[in-house]
Amino acid sequence: MKSNLKNKQNNIDSAASKKKNYLYVSLIVVIWLLTYVLWDLVLFKHNLGWDEVSYLSVAKGIAKDFDFSSRSYTIMGLLKHGYPTNLINFPVFSIYLATFFKLFGFSLKVAYFSTWFAALGVCILIYFIFLTISENSHKLAFIVAMSYLYSPGIIKNCNTALMEQVGCLLLCLMVFFILRDYVKGKFDYFTVLKFSFSFLILWLYKSLFIGYFFGAFVFICLAYNSKIIGKKIETKIPLPVFLLLSYGLFVVLYYVLMKFVFLPVAPMMNFSPAQENSQIYADFLGGFFNNFSVNLLRNIDFFFKAILGPYIIYPTSIDDRTGPYVNYTADILTMTSYYFFVGIYFFVFLLMLVLTFALWKNLTSVEKIFISLVVGTIICFNLIFNFLFMTYIYNVWRYNVYSLPLYLCYLGIIAKNIFPYKRPFISDHPHVTKVLAFMFIVFIYVPLFLSSTIHFLRFEKGFHERAMINAQLIRSVIKNTDAKFVYMNDGTHTVFDDYPVRWIFKDATNEQLLQVNKILPSPIDFLFLRPSDWLFKNNQELISKGAPIIDGQYVLYGLNQDAHLVVYKLNKKV
Repeated sequence: MKSNLKNKQNNIDSAASKKKNYLYVSLIVVIWLLTYVLWDLVLFKHNLGWDEVSYLSVAKGIAKDFDFSSRSYTIMGLLKHGYPTNLINFPVFSIYLATFFKLFGFSLKVAYFSTWFAALGVCILIYFIFLTISENSHKLAFIVAMSYLYSPGIIKNCNTALMEQVGCLLLCLMVFFILRDYVKGKFDYFTVLKFSFSFLILWLYKSLFIGYFFGAFVFICLAYNSKIIGKKIETKIPLPVFLLLSYGLFVVLYYVLMKFVFLPVAPMMNFSPAQENSQIYADFLGGFFNNFSVNLLRNIDFFFKAILGPYIIYPTSIDDRTGPYVNYTADILTMTSYYFFVGIYFFVFLLMLVLTFALWKNLTSVEKIFISLVVGTIICFNLIFNFLFMTYIYNVWRYNVYSLPLYLCYLGIIAKNIFPYKRPFISDHPHVTKVLAFMFIVFIYVPLFLSSTIHFLRFEKGFHERAMINAQLIRSVIKNTDAKFVYMNDGTHTVFDDYPVRWIFKDATNEQLLQVNKILPSPIDFLFLRPSDWLFKNNQELISKGAPIIDGQYVLYGLNQDAHLVVYKLNKKV
């Protein structure tokens, strides 16, 4: 009798939970849709600019001709890996974009909708991840999910074709499936496969997920340790075997895909100015281990001066010793909001860590192991990223966005567990509580939200204008020719609309360019040279006379005084 009553009560609870899920998921979709219409279709312009150019052009090639190769190539990448290749990343994100292009047509509106759609998926997954961690907390799960969409910078990031939103979607999906296995209390060989495939998918998508590999290691080890977590996992697989299979299978699968499925991936640059300038090519970690001690000390020095320094005496980043990125860190008006974001992000993170130790006994086993995953992921990523690469504050914020969904779930867990301590104050001082909440929104959240949006728009405008100038220059030259390859040593070029023209960049000597022409299926058709380019300097005397250059293979085609460009065309008679 008692068993029947218990089953009946469980069915009632399950039905009530489903109704709440339908309600809150519907609310998430409605709020997302209203936000999309307001910000994407009404307020924001579609300004194509920076990294997204590369992803969009590859996606267009996949959707149109099932061509997965890159539209952009570096000189050293071609010399090292040949042709064709992918640049920087495997085309996982471009495949996602290509799916939308195939369904809805080729346009920036479609590309940006795909990013908004991914953000919707992230919000829904955050909701269910939080419910997996903390049952029956539907309202709080909804608040955490919406806090992601309305975090400073996220809405504007949705209005791009950058990789962050789809990356967050993949991470949330992987974590959701893994957490479900832990909640069930059983690890088997299917769990091993889930970990291996999560490593594989995230690594193929972007190597910035390297922190997740360490976070997952902590997760697995603690799942086997019932003394720390308070819950024993049922499994017949010993811990060393589980780890070996999970990571080993990932390595095998990655090797197979890299060797037999995907084209080679060529890095765009080294994260060492000295190596970049001397063209010391590096496939692994931007050449960090080419000169380990020097690179490590230099990167640590840069981190303390350009990243950490401004929090002590602002702006210590304006210093020639910070290296080639000084122009970014010296741009106070653009970077100020990102110093605030990163500062608040890590201040709250450290505060959550302190509170985690204080609340540890009150946390459930699922909360404990999830927090361990998040902490391991965030700490390991930032140690690796900031000490292995010389970067600037905007990228520190941008790349931490990938773990923001997990970060917000962590924040929600802490908020839920400290609420009983705050309840008496809220009950005794309801009006004061409302005033404090109002002050937080008006004086902290709104300024950060608006600043992030305005500064993002300024960044985007600069890159867009630069990209359009480059595109117009190239289009005015190649016109209706059948040019397949152009050389222009600039960081950004709008190739999305110029498909299938491919773009070669980075400095080259005469000999290297001749080698590249032998590697390509047809030689580079046009050279767009600036006075700062190696090719210009190597041929300066001939250029000043208007004579052919590079063994007579290229003849003068025209000049552009405004852009400080000289254009040479392939002499097909040679």
